[in-house]
Amino acid sequence: AEPMLRQGGAAVDFCGGSGHLGLVLAAIRPDSTVYVVERKQNHCDIAEKRAQMAGLSNVRVVCCDLSDFQDSFDVGLGL
Repeated sequence: AEPMLRQGGAAVDFCGGSGHLGLVLAAIRPDSTVYVVERKQNHCDIAEKRAQMAGLSNVRVVCCDLSDFQDSFDVGLGL
């Protein structure tokens, strides 16, 4: 996804769990915003903590169902 994500763009890690994929992308592309979308609160808490510990200020953890996510984005990811 890294070559497809424009500078300053936004990527979404759908069903991102505790952020395994999204946090790596955020570290590779600090110029972009990476959303980790997950519905399980405990996974969201872990993702948020991991992003803070890694100093990734470009990560936004969104705890919601997929159908409730409304932000615009350039690249969507999912494992």
